[in-house]
Amino acid sequence: RHGLCAPCYDEVTADPHERCPWCAQTIGPHTHTTSGCPHCRNLSLGFERAYRLGVYAGKLREAVLRMKSPVGEALAEMMGRILADCRGRDIPSAEIDIVVPVPLHWYRRWTRGYNQAAAVARQLARQLKLPFAGSVLRRVRSSPQHLQPSREARRRNVQGAFFVRRSAKIANRTVLLVD
Repeated sequence: RHGLCAPCYDEVTADPHERCPWCAQTIGPHTHTTSGCPHCRNLSLGFERAYRLGVYAGKLREAVLRMKSPVGEALAEMMGRILADCRGRDIPSAEIDIVVPVPLHWYRRWTRGYNQAAAVARQLARQLKLPFAGSVLRRVRSSPQHLQPSREARRRNVQGAFFVRRSAKIANRTVLLVD
């Protein structure tokens, strides 16, 4: 489906684990998540909910890494269609006003040739029949790729790296942010 053989499609879309409805982290089957899971319960996340295609391992990890190469745009578009196909029913599209990709720093976009998050977001928006807004956010500084071991280190890594463009009209709108 969507250009993948059946075993690969099954592997990238399989998510057999329970996940937190707020942060999408893998959790145990009996974890209480009324106010988040142990990973996010005491954090101010800055968003209401997270969705994932699956666990970042195996074929899905391989696909994500390939999407970050200069020849990965077609794969990123395919993964956007797969995400819509598999998780679109979980995303309350009636409540979403726009789909926005996380921008790359201009130099990384230039060396890669495209933004993989934008390619995924564009296809996801198309499949869910939602408006795509590719230029709402601006990355104002480059940050190293996320090789940091902790959530806090990853958060500090991107702190202050993004700004909403002045021309963006997102006040009182629900944004589906794709990364």
